[in-house]
Amino acid sequence: MTEMQAMGSMRRIKQCAHELLTIGEMGDDDESWELMESDLRLKSVFFFIDFNRLISGALDEANKKVLTGLADELLYYMHELSNSVKSRSIPQTQECYADAAVVLQQVMDALITPSLLDSEDQEESSSS
Repeated sequence: MTEMQAMGSMRRIKQCAHELLTIGEMGDDDESWELMESDLRLKSVFFFIDFNRLISGALDEANKKVLTGLADELLYYMHELSNSVKSRSIPQTQECYADAAVVLQQVMDALITPSLLDSEDQEESSSS
């Protein structure tokens, strides 16, 4: 994976996490629930693809382990949140959102660490 691809994946993960962390109060009409459900589905796909790219491109086993753990935990809570949105229960959705928000913040914090961007290109550029 090129450094540009890794940076793009990290940027999209951070952007999706930020968007989910800044969600305001959701309305209780059908359109709001459907919009939230679609948005969660889309962001889950982005998280899956981008974490997969970062994990595949990481050279350091410790970084792979950290990224894999974050991805697993995030995708689990995204699934739980998606299920609660499907049930259309505001209290359950708020509870699941609070759990997901903790993991989203962990993801944001972890992606600030430049060492997680261990791509082959960085190794090549540092050896030249």
